[in-house]
Amino acid sequence: MSKKLTFISECPWPRKGDKLITTDGGLSNACLNYTHDPWILYAEGYRKAADCLAQQVINREGYPDFLVYPIVFSYRQYIELELKWFIKRGSALLRKEEPKLKEPHNLLLLWTAFRNIIEELFPEEGTDDLEAVEEIIEQLAALDKKSTAFRYPVEFDGSPTLPDIRHINVANLHEVMSKIGGFFDGAGGAICELSQSY
Repeated sequence: MSKKLTFISECPWPRKGDKLITTDGGLSNACLNYTHDPWILYAEGYRKAADCLAQQVINREGYPDFLVYPIVFSYRQYIELELKWFIKRGSALLRKEEPKLKEPHNLLLLWTAFRNIIEELFPEEGTDDLEAVEEIIEQLAALDKKSTAFRYPVEFDGSPTLPDIRHINVANLHEVMSKIGGFFDGAGGAICELSQSY
């Protein structure tokens, strides 16, 4: 039996001298560190990545059984980053210290801090929209409490991360996340407008 890595791969293997990061890609170059507020770039990056992958599944151009993990993780990461950005910006507007969270990936704790800030900044706003978004956040938090369920198949103790779920409708997930994105876009615009008047 051969002791060499001789299995067949469709892709070429790395060669000595290959560079992971280069800057000579022309239109394929991504620009970094050009804004004073990179939080939005990070958050939107995860949202757009999830949207692209979800669209592949919806158009039957991708493999849903593989892509569902990065799709859900990316949407969850998008929400986490959005909430953290709102907490940072909202706390600054209110001239308050940012709340210290014991569990920095806990969506419910982040949502509570976000909602408290939004209700203080916009006291005349109704609660229906916040409650609708909160329902979605609660569902996602129940599915993935620690931001690990769609990154790893097992917990630290070896138990499965998603033991009770068999199917996820990617088209529905994409539709609901588009609505969440619309909410965050609107709230972000309101925060930026308020920032200019302070």
